[in-house]
Amino acid sequence: MVICSTYFSVSPTDANFGTAWTKLYPTLRLLVRRLVYSFHIQSWRGQEDDIVEDILQETARRLIEYQKKAEYGEAAPIQMLERMAVVTAYNYCKDMRRRDWRLGRLPEGAHSPDVLDIISERDVVDLSEEATECLYQEGLFTLFVGKFDNLTSQQRKKPFLV
Repeated sequence: MVICSTYFSVSPTDANFGTAWTKLYPTLRLLVRRLVYSFHIQSWRGQEDDIVEDILQETARRLIEYQKKAEYGEAAPIQMLERMAVVTAYNYCKDMRRRDWRLGRLPEGAHSPDVLDIISERDVVDLSEEATECLYQEGLFTLFVGKFDNLTSQQRKKPFLV
């Protein structure tokens, strides 16, 4: 299976990874997008663009991490950045597919039970009672603020007893 047949001419000796990534990003994005859509994972539906961006971000993170290891002599230097990016993105995409393939969405007609089925009748709050209580508390607060404004600075320092 040929994953990507065209490569940008990005040299592994480029000092700036950002420049190489900028040149590689559009092609890699198209490849990853094709992979995400071809996997047909139910839990990804409607989020495909976010999944693609997550895969690209993780690919960049892993490449930068590998490049740092290569600079310190802990890993072999990157020979073909384009190929390594493609393989890294493909492997991460497969890992995500393995993890998410079990997650399914509910069918179109399925929905959660009514709230009234779950909550007992005594727990149901009357919204008009709730609104009346809020108005009463607001009135009390306004009354308190009015009385507090009338106090002198000496009276404000003493404990307030009603």
